[in-house]
Amino acid sequence: MPPARSLLLRNIGAAVAARRHALGLTQAEVGARLGATPQWVSQLERGQGSPSIAMLSALATVLQTTLSRLFGQAEGELETAGPSAELDVIAAQLDPADLRVLVASARALLAERERSGS
Repeated sequence: MPPARSLLLRNIGAAVAARRHALGLTQAEVGARLGATPQWVSQLERGQGSPSIAMLSALATVLQTTLSRLFGQAEGELETAGPSAELDVIAAQLDPADLRVLVASARALLAERERSGS
C-alpha cells in the first residue's frame, strides 16, 4: 500500500475511534448500526482494510459527523495568511476529541516523514 494511502487510512481510523469514543459507543454498537462486524470496525480504526465511500458515508451518519471530518478536514475551507495560521484557526474550532485526532494525524505524518527520511 502506498505510504500516502496508508497514512490516510490511519488518519480515518483515528478519527473514527475518537468520534466513537466521544459518543460512548462500542465497536459492536457501531458495527451493528452499519451491518458490519465489530472486527471490521476494529480493522478500520487501526487503518487496515479499504472502506468504500458508501460505507464511510454511512459511518459518518452513525457517528453524527461528516465525511470531511473523518478525512481530517475542518468544515469549509479556510483561507488565511499561511498554513500555521490556518492550522490555528482549524484547531480553535475543534472539540477536544477532534483536536486529539488532529494531533494524532500530525504525529503520524511526522513519524512517516522520519521513516522515509524526508
